[in-house]
Amino acid sequence: MGDRSAIFIAGILLIALCGCLSRKIEHQVLERGIQAGAALSDSHFAVVNTKEEFSGLYRKIHSGVLPPPEPPPVDFSKSFILVIAMGEKPTAGYALEIGQVVREGSRLVVEVRSIEPDSERMQATVITRPYALIRIEWQPGLETAVFVNPSGKRLAEIPLN
Repeated sequence: MGDRSAIFIAGILLIALCGCLSRKIEHQVLERGIQAGAALSDSHFAVVNTKEEFSGLYRKIHSGVLPPPEPPPVDFSKSFILVIAMGEKPTAGYALEIGQVVREGSRLVVEVRSIEPDSERMQATVITRPYALIRIEWQPGLETAVFVNPSGKRLAEIPLN
């Protein structure tokens, strides 16, 4: 009977440990769009930690809009912004979606879904630059953000500080 209890307790501890190693992180998609400014014409992954940096980036993203909109309010003492851009695409129909965001130890793993136009349908021939801005609250011990596609292939890894 003692062996069964020990195995049961070990199993419960293992399940609890696995829950601590990888867990979903609350996040807010502040903005997704298909027309980032020319500054994001290449594939781009970045972290933004200050109001000044965010304001500058936001102006660049919306450089084609007059007057440029104000960036959404973010308390950078509690949060940071992740920036994801697909780069320049030749037609309409491209977009970015954010899947789950999980913590694995000191890493923040962000699933990025790249949406491509249906090859069977006509698309407007227009340059697009899909992007997404994600707000995440700081957590002790987070060091890097890893961006992966839905199959788990690593797209980029960047330090959070």
